[in-house]
Amino acid sequence: LLRITLEATRGNQLKAADKKGLEYVLVIGESELQSGEFGLKNLASSEESKGRLPEIIKKLKDAKN
Repeated sequence: LLRITLEATRGNQLKAADKKGLEYVLVIGESELQSGEFGLKNLASSEESKGRLPEIIKKLKDAKN
C-alpha cells in the first residue's frame, strides 16, 4: 500500500511505488472517477491498460496465477 498525495506528480508517485517494490499501480484521478475506467500500470513491464474495476480485479487475479 502506498499513500498518494495530490501534491505529488504522477512520475514521482510511480517512482515511489517502484521503490517500494510494488508490481502494479492503480491510477485514479478526476477523469477516471467520472468515466468509471481506471488506469492500471505494470511497473515491471511499463504496460498500461484501462478498464472498469471488475476488469482490473480480474486482470490482477489472473496475473497472480
